[in-house]
Order: sequence, then C-alpha cells, then structure tokens
Amino acid sequence: MMIEKDQLINRFSPVTKETWLQKINRDLKGQDISELHESISDDWKIDPFIHFEDLSPPEVNQIQFRRDSHSIALERITDTHPAAANKEALRALKEGAGALFFTSDQLTDSNLVMDGIDTQLAPVFSRQLDKTILTEDENTVISISLSHDFTESCGSWFRNIIEEDRSEFVMQVRCVDQFYHNICALRALRICWNQLMQDIHKEDTRFVIIADYDVDDDEDLAFNLQLSMPKVLAAFLGGADHIASPGGLEKNEAKWYHNLVHLLTLEAGLEPTRDTMSGSFYLEKLTNDIADRIWSSLLKQAGQK
Repeated sequence: MMIEKDQLINRFSPVTKETWLQKINRDLKGQDISELHESISDDWKIDPFIHFEDLSPPEVNQIQFRRDSHSIALERITDTHPAAANKEALRALKEGAGALFFTSDQLTDSNLVMDGIDTQLAPVFSRQLDKTILTEDENTVISISLSHDFTESCGSWFRNIIEEDRSEFVMQVRCVDQFYHNICALRALRICWNQLMQDIHKEDTRFVIIADYDVDDDEDLAFNLQLSMPKVLAAFLGGADHIASPGGLEKNEAKWYHNLVHLLTLEAGLEPTRDTMSGSFYLEKLTNDIADRIWSSLLKQAGQK
C-alpha cells in the first residue's frame, strides 16, 4: 500500500535551529560561524545560515523568462571596421554563438556589417544604435557590475528610463565571485523591472539582461573554463537572456566558452524549468532583500519616501 507523501513527511520531526547549529559546528571543526557572515555594506550583512525559526517565510517569486535557449551564448564583436566586424560575427555564429553584441560605435555601414546575418535566428545588439542601424528596435545598453554597491546604480538606471519610450532595454551585468549573490541579484532585477513596468503601464516593454564575467589572464584556458562554470551557471539560473564570452580571448578560444554555456544550460536539461531557484527559503529572502534595496534606491532617486 502506497503511503501518501504528506503522511510520510509528517513522520519526521522538524529539525530545530539548535540541532542544525550543532551539525554546522561539527562540520566547521571549531571555526566560528560568525566569521562566515558576508558584509555587503555597513548596514547589510548576509547570514550564511537562515532558519525558519528566525524569520517568517519570504514571498516566493515565480519569475517568467522569455529567452530563447538557442541564443543564450553571446559573443562581443570588437572590430571597428565594418567588413572585419562582419567576418568576426560570421565566425562567431559558426563557432556556437547564438547572439552578437557589436561594441564599436564606428560601424556606420550597417548593410556591410549585417551581410549574411539573420537577426531572426541570432539577436544583435549594439552600444550606440543611433549610429549603427543593426536592429529594428531601439535599445539602451547599460553596464552594471553585480558588486556590493550595484543596487544604487540599478535604482538610478531604472529611474532614468521611466520617461523613455522604447520597445526594449538592454542591461549588461558582470557576475562576481559570489554564486548565490549573482543568482539573486539577477532575479531581483527582473522583479523590479516587472513591478516598474506594471506601475507605468508599459508591460510590453522588453527587458534583456546580458551577463558576462571575467577570467584570469595569467591562467590557461582549462583553468579559466573551470573558473567560469559557477558564474555561467549562476547567470543562467538567475534568468540572464544571454551570457557573453569573456573579452580579450585568444583566437579560437571563444568557442570553448560557447560550448560551456550550451553544456551547462541545454545538455544539463535546465532550460525547460523556468526560474529553477524559485521556492528556496534562503534564495528567496536574499532576492527580496536585494529587490527592496533596488526599489528603495529608485524611490529615493524619484524623490519619494
């Protein structure tokens, strides 16, 4: 006879905070758990251990991502000459890139730049589209690092775009070394965006997040690929629409980073699950804390309390 799931769970007593702390102390072998607290700022510290006895359950977010799994891997095209930029773009697409980001503002010959590139299959972005007509929609690209002080920058950026009438905004964010911080920061950005667009009645405006990350120039390719794995995975789990390969790579190295993105997203089977991190007590609380700080910064920028 099958036992109902809820009956089976009820056979086990909830684990108390004291019991968990005893287990943690044994695992830390004498190290004080307070030494593991992460200080984001003077008034913002993250406890590595959160128990339901301390806090009420946080609001669970169900964030919808509208990304195409085949265009997640993005490559920056840095050439300043239209013909050379086109050649690099075609090479990138052949080597596994699913989206392109032209970084130069000197690519004035859009026909030459886009020759042979189907934007229906590979989304294309540029930093200054008023000078290079590379897509039908206007984009505003902003670069923000997911560092400890990024909430102020995000609040300011959200405040500045309220009056702009565009169909799409692009935010480029740089992932840092903290795995969970990256995930929650990206989720918080999406929450704040959705709330802002709802408040100003522009729900159809698209918000595109391009995530990137640094590698160590003094290390070899194999080491940097291992170093990049948690950042790539965090970017995907956090809801980034595209994940850019690092800048300054040697020839033929970018394809390895594209393969890393495909391996961790497509072949791992994560793409069918929307907002994979939804429901985690710790991650939901951290997500909401970051979202509250971004929103508070936005209100402060707007002169509201």
